[in-house]
Amino acid sequence: MPEVHLAFILFANLEQMTPDPERIFIAWLDKCGSALSDALSKWIGRVLPGVQVAFAPDVRADSHWQTTLPLALHNAGAALVCVVGEQASSPWVHLQLGACFRALGTGKPVVPVLLDVPESFLSTSPLGMFQAVRPSKEDFRRLVRDLSRSFTNGDNEGSVLRRFEATCDDLLYDLDSVPGTSTHDFQIVLVLPNRVLPVPNSAPFNDEEWTSVVSRMTAIQSLPDMGLEKFESVDLECLDLAREEWMRAPRLVSRLMTRNIALVHRTVTSQYQREAKAIAKYVKHRLMKYEGLAKRSI
Repeated sequence: MPEVHLAFILFANLEQMTPDPERIFIAWLDKCGSALSDALSKWIGRVLPGVQVAFAPDVRADSHWQTTLPLALHNAGAALVCVVGEQASSPWVHLQLGACFRALGTGKPVVPVLLDVPESFLSTSPLGMFQAVRPSKEDFRRLVRDLSRSFTNGDNEGSVLRRFEATCDDLLYDLDSVPGTSTHDFQIVLVLPNRVLPVPNSAPFNDEEWTSVVSRMTAIQSLPDMGLEKFESVDLECLDLAREEWMRAPRLVSRLMTRNIALVHRTVTSQYQREAKAIAKYVKHRLMKYEGLAKRSI
């Protein structure tokens, strides 16, 4: 596996190249990184028409990446490095990041684009040295400003920002459709009025949509002898039990960043005045009692 410093060694003797302000380089890894790079490329074409996009080679599959990677970076005026989930700790991502920095220096934007990367990853990663963007309108507005100042394509910043406002919602929707790196099993707990019910869900379909998971959870009430009051998916809100905070449900299961999720009924949410930590403690206490009863029944 490559070390981070190899990127600087391999590019140390390259002839200095003059950046072409009409080209953005995008680095990626795997299926999820490829989907993210495609979404970014499509969006760049709408916001910065006339600016070309150059894609990195698949450095893990290309045995000649020491040559093809710097060639792809040649004449780049900015670089975006796609990072999804656990890729944040990949030495291949770090190598690409180092290659971009070596080729572009400090005068041109080198920007990691992060999906599902916890803040805790950044403190021990080379990614923390760069001003990254996450899938929010504020972050991408900042990125557009930086790119519009770096590229001379005949547009002023105002027109670029107007195109950004017209396209940002489409971009964020496309980013929700990017598959993630999560392959671990997860546990769902239904938190209903007067009932806390752990639901076995250890084998989700590959890239199953979260709405499908929730539909299966609500279907539990139709099973015989469950004795549950009627509820619908709109009555449930997602709580990350590990972090004890409310979470935005991903579009795809592979984008989950936690293994333990509570689907909390609105009645319970109201009862605890939407205090996430209080609800999480209540759920964990009930689960401990549930586990104790299960052990005594064996």
